[in-house]
Amino acid sequence: MWVSQMPLFHGLFLRPLAALSCRHEHARRPELEATMKCSTDGSGSAIYGGSFLLMTLDLVLTILGGLMPLFVLALAASVVLRGGGVDLSLISIMHAASLTGGWLMTTGQAPVWAGVAAMLGTGLVLGLINGLAIARFNLPPAMVTLTSLLVISGVSAWGPAAPSRSALPDEFTLPGAHLTAAGGVAVAVGAAVHLLMQKHVFGRWLQAIGLNSPAARASGLPVASILVGLYGGSGLLAAVAAIIEAGPQPHHPTASGWPGMPLLLEALAAALISSWLLRRQPVGRWHVWTVVAGALIMAPMDPILTAAGIPGSALLIVKIAVILAAAATLTPGQGVAGWRHSFRHS
Repeated sequence: MWVSQMPLFHGLFLRPLAALSCRHEHARRPELEATMKCSTDGSGSAIYGGSFLLMTLDLVLTILGGLMPLFVLALAASVVLRGGGVDLSLISIMHAASLTGGWLMTTGQAPVWAGVAAMLGTGLVLGLINGLAIARFNLPPAMVTLTSLLVISGVSAWGPAAPSRSALPDEFTLPGAHLTAAGGVAVAVGAAVHLLMQKHVFGRWLQAIGLNSPAARASGLPVASILVGLYGGSGLLAAVAAIIEAGPQPHHPTASGWPGMPLLLEALAAALISSWLLRRQPVGRWHVWTVVAGALIMAPMDPILTAAGIPGSALLIVKIAVILAAAATLTPGQGVAGWRHSFRHS
């Protein structure tokens, strides 16, 4: 008798994981048809049109596909957190970049390179606006980026409808359709940010600003210019996440809620987990592997908790609880003192 045909193995292992795959498929990708059709027999067991291994592989690949844009957004949130700030507008910048590139490549019939350049330019400009408001006018980062989140989302909601993914050129949707391409972009971006933070003087200056901004300014560091560049880079990374996700998504408020908020909460939680892990480093240097660890912790949360029967509203509460728990374990001097100060005085 094969092991997979044993009743005990089927009841304790195959049936729960099959239900997990089925629920995950419909919860995470409602706009796509499930590659493995789900149904039930008389005993309530899940029956699929494919093999068990293929269903499990599909679930893993789906989680990994969602991990790539989450990692890039968490990378942006972590670097901003390192400088003592917070960027709540990441998801709105990501959506604005997607809409800009999508309109150019579909309605405007622009080539793919022009659409990608427009997306990167949109993210950079919106990030620079945040940085200028924070650095030049000495406004709290939480207030500025929250205002940007609302304004950008409102403008996007009044604009034309987002084009569908099927209308986008195949060359543009390559990263979102192929895990290898998306992973290659994410690895390249992570390596570039890691080198910037580890080998360039910008990383040391940013750490000094996060630890004590007045002292860094008194010592002669160009604090304002660094902050403008920091938030400009954060917006640029949000645009890269939009490219990896391959297509405009409705991240503005709608009657059914705010679809982009879960991804933003996951990115902030991953960044805070990264900061908590950095406390274990002997010299407190920034490491990209801590962001990877935070993203790996947050990425499977939705499919696992959804399979457990937890509703979407409870998922938001769980993610907020993770953010509060991670923030509570951080102490001043780890690059989050300004982050706490910005919320306290917003």
